[in-house]
Amino acid sequence: MCYLRSYLDSDRSIVLEHFESEKILRKYLNKGIYSILSKIGCFRNELYVMIDGCGKIVAEGVIRKKWRHYWIYGVKVRMEERGKGYGQLLTEKLLQIVCERNVKSVRLKVDTDNRVALNLYKKKGFVIIGKNKYNHYIMEYRYA
Repeated sequence: MCYLRSYLDSDRSIVLEHFESEKILRKYLNKGIYSILSKIGCFRNELYVMIDGCGKIVAEGVIRKKWRHYWIYGVKVRMEERGKGYGQLLTEKLLQIVCERNVKSVRLKVDTDNRVALNLYKKKGFVIIGKNKYNHYIMEYRYA
């Protein structure tokens, strides 16, 4: 059984390890977690971690309000945990959190080459509403 909770300071080393294993933002590792999170848009936003039945962090994701819209950012599943449904579960949980705020929609960006993520988001009800200059699709989920 998995559950989602807010990021805690005690998660710092595990989240840093995940960034290191994914080769993400290596040059910021020595500056601390807040520097890293600010570089990916998480600072002063809501970082959530997904915990498996053994208490291990298996995925992370961010909810951010930017202008009029809520966005989901930085959805990552640890390499060794991929293919187990954690990405799907994390997406569902993040959508549920945003839904509780009585908003009409939530958006995210996904690399046009990331077929796994693109298929996951389409399966969850996201639709492509545009494409930016960085080769990302802008996708939106509308609550009923």
